[in-house]
Formats: sequence, C-alpha cells, structure tokens
Amino acid sequence: MSEFILRWEIWRRMDVWGRSSIPTGLVALSILTSILPWHLPDVTLVGPSWVLITIYYWAAQRPDLLPVSVVFIFGVLLDILTGGPLGVNPLVFVILRGLLGSQRRFVIGQTFLVEWGIFAIVAIGAMLIEWLCISIIAKNFLVISPALIQCSVTIIIYPAIAWLFTLCLRILPPERSWLGTL
Repeated sequence: MSEFILRWEIWRRMDVWGRSSIPTGLVALSILTSILPWHLPDVTLVGPSWVLITIYYWAAQRPDLLPVSVVFIFGVLLDILTGGPLGVNPLVFVILRGLLGSQRRFVIGQTFLVEWGIFAIVAIGAMLIEWLCISIIAKNFLVISPALIQCSVTIIIYPAIAWLFTLCLRILPPERSWLGTL
C-alpha cells in the first residue's frame, strides 16, 4: 500500500510541476515565434512583440510562476538570438515584471477593457524604453515609426493571445499551493 501512495505522490508532484511550468514554457515558445522567419515583407519590423505579451500576461496573472530571474534569462536569450544590443530586452522585461509584480492588485480584477488599456500603456512604455536604449547605444536617434507600428500591432493582437492564455490559466495549480509540494 505504501508503494502505491509513494508512486501516486511522485505523479502528483510531476503533474503540479508540469502545470506550473506552463508560463515559462509559453515565454520560451514566444521567443521562438519571435525569431522564426515568416517570409512576409517587413514582418520582423512590424510583427507583434510576442514575448512582451506573454511576460505581461503571466507577470500580472501568476507572478509566482514567472520569477524575475527567468524573465532576465529569457531577455538575454532573445537579445542573443535576434542579434540585438545585449541588455536591452532584459532591462525592459525586468522593469515590466517588477512593475506588474508591485501593481498586480490594481491590474487583477479589472474588466478586460481596463486590462487591455493598462497593457497598451505598458506596451507603449516598453517600446519607448527599448527605442531610447537602442538609440543611445547607436549614438543617434533612430526612426521611431517601425517601433510604433510594432507596438500598435502588439496592442491590437493582445486580446486574442490573452484569451488563449486564459484557457491555460485555468489548468494551473492554485496560487502558491505548489511551493511547499516540490
């Protein structure tokens, strides 16, 4: 009988760990989506920021499953894979994660339109920080129109991605309950 209980406990822990890693896995998937060649004209310049959407959603909904260290590592990885200036994405993502971690009570429980509006403000701020950092590194103010178009596309596509993430949110273990079981 105790062997059965032990096996059941192992499977339960693996299940909780697997479901708890969904946000991290979705950030990794969003990075892959960001670097894939889409073979569409100028889509890399104006395509949505999949990673920003993913980090925003999970940092607001379940920050316990998306630690700052993971966000930082994914930012460095994105900079390396895209060939961008090293440190820009980690800076933007860590600021985003920290901001949402501290203001989560304000974001959670709002209507979706308010949440979308908050995302729009955050996306514009993130885009401006990224544009300013890259301009400083380049020692020249870059043209901002591609960043504005990317930001607009990101804001427009957010509701569809948030709806998909909400489906994933339903299968996650209850907040903080998994910490003591691993």
